[in-house]
Amino acid sequence: MRFDPVFIEHILEDDTDRSKWNEPLLLLYDERLSRIAELIWQEIHAEPAGPALYGESLVTALFSNLFGANRSQSSRQVSGLARVHLRRTVEYIEANLLKELHLKELASIANLSPSQFGRAFKASTGVSPHRWIMRRRIQLGQKLMRESKIPIADAAQMAGFANQSHFTKAFRSITGLTPRSWLNITGSQINDASLPK
Repeated sequence: MRFDPVFIEHILEDDTDRSKWNEPLLLLYDERLSRIAELIWQEIHAEPAGPALYGESLVTALFSNLFGANRSQSSRQVSGLARVHLRRTVEYIEANLLKELHLKELASIANLSPSQFGRAFKASTGVSPHRWIMRRRIQLGQKLMRESKIPIADAAQMAGFANQSHFTKAFRSITGLTPRSWLNITGSQINDASLPK
C-alpha cells in the first residue's frame, strides 16, 4: 500500500517520523493493525455511516501505528491532557454536542496533533473522544425519552443521531440494551447514573 506523505503529515503533524516513510515495513501479522483495518472496513460499509470523528480516529490510529514517531515504543506511558485542556475540550464538546465534530478541531483546543490528542484524551478519560461524545448523546436521548416522554425516533434525531437505527446501535453499545428495553426496564425511576462511567 502507498500513502500520500502530505496527508500523513497533516494527520500526525509533529508526531511523525519522516525517516520511516521510505523504510519498508513488513507486517506479517499485527493484531492491533488488523483490528483497526477491520473497524475501518466495517465503518466504510456501515449503513448509515457513523460520525466523521470515528472514521478520522481510526485512520489516525492506523497512521500513528504505521508512521508515528513512537511506533517502536508500544509500551510507552501516555500522559493525559492538562486539566485546563481537558476542561476546555469537554466544554467545547458540550457546547457543540449536536454538531459534527472533527478530531483535528478537538486537538487544536489542546494544541496537539490529532494522534497525540486522541491518546491523551483517552488517558485522561478512559475512553476515546468519539466514545465520550456517543455517551453524552445517549445520555441526552435517555433524558428526552424519560423526562419529556419523546418517542425513540424523535429522541434519536434530537440527540444528534442520523436515525433511530444509528441511535439503537450506539445505545446498545454504550448501555448493553436497546432504547425500548431500557425504557421497559427503567420506566421513570432511573437517573443518568444508569450509564457506565
